[in-house]
Amino acid sequence: TPNPKVLSTRLPEFPSLPRKRSTRRHRYVYPAVARRKVTVDYEKKGHAGPVGGIAKIDVEFPENNEYYSFETYEFPGECVLCPKVRGENGNGEEEEEEEEKEDACYLLVNVVNGRDMTTDMLIFDVE
Repeated sequence: TPNPKVLSTRLPEFPSLPRKRSTRRHRYVYPAVARRKVTVDYEKKGHAGPVGGIAKIDVEFPENNEYYSFETYEFPGECVLCPKVRGENGNGEEEEEEEEKEDACYLLVNVVNGRDMTTDMLIFDVE
């Protein structure tokens, strides 16, 4: 049995992954996270605050995690992943890929702006 390891100290919530990887082994997970590293005190509950960022969590090598933090008045929702569409080679034929990359996708996330009382949809290229 492998030893458990900490994948993130930013309290990840609502993790998403590409649909083709659902129920299969995967390397990356894309959750909403806290704006900064959080030290959890298990004696005190409810002191973490709302989510304020998104992450690309590398489950094999957590030291390679990538984070994006929003402004203090911006709050992201659950991430949705959309695969990239392969291009054409100029002859009207689809290009062949050697191997489909797991992170060849776009991340879509709604972000609520608490200051302006608006919601924006942001698109990130996570490759």
